[in-house]
Amino acid sequence: MEAFHLHIGVRKTGTTYLQRWLDRSTFAPNTRWVNERDVRATLTVTKEAPDYLHGDAAVVMSDENLLGGFKNGEKFARPSADLRILAPFAPRIFLCLRNYADYFTSSWTEAIKRQSFWAFDPGVKPTRRWGDVLREIAARLPNSPITVWDYADFRGNEDAVAQLVSGNRIVEFGARPPRHINKRLSVSAVAQLALLAEPPSKGGPFKAFFESNQVSEANPRFEAFTAETRKPFDEAYAEDWDEVAKFATIWRPSPQTPSR
Repeated sequence: MEAFHLHIGVRKTGTTYLQRWLDRSTFAPNTRWVNERDVRATLTVTKEAPDYLHGDAAVVMSDENLLGGFKNGEKFARPSADLRILAPFAPRIFLCLRNYADYFTSSWTEAIKRQSFWAFDPGVKPTRRWGDVLREIAARLPNSPITVWDYADFRGNEDAVAQLVSGNRIVEFGARPPRHINKRLSVSAVAQLALLAEPPSKGGPFKAFFESNQVSEANPRFEAFTAETRKPFDEAYAEDWDEVAKFATIWRPSPQTPSR
């Protein structure tokens, strides 16, 4: 295999936006793009290395399920056991990190769209942090270099991040997907979900519910934190970059990187 680039999220950091954009883009010859649906069909179902990892083509792969989801502030982003299947191929690992307060809020509001409602406690301090996540990834994939970026740097630099993840193998970008993919819930949507035994079923009821509870000036985006309660999370995130740097290369946009 010429090269193997593996993007593993994290969830709620523009991952779906990036995947749908790469679906529409054109890659250099001898490059195979494997989105999350293909990963789940060829790796996580079969539990063995897909044939394309044994071929000559470069592979660019993305699946946030390989890093797991969010349960609460102490349980998030656990590396999947399926990473052991990929370890012998020594992929280059790519993932995005996000401020805890924003990441927890977005992850929770996304979860209650599809699961029974549970209350979010903004006062719970995480005992597990991004440094722990990276340490675990490094242990599962000891021969894989890791590159991370801040979600704040992703917005406006999506093309540069896409090329980073692909190893500069995108020769033509397709049309950008809509920015409202998996957007944050409104105050009224969260309030109504708290009253339901189960969230609206997929299809018509699901679509109708969220269309009738869209974010607007009168119905703002739900925020789990106040300026005071989010302060410890902001401070923890700022402190964590020294620990992150022990396990990963930190990508930052250069002054020459155009914002779009």
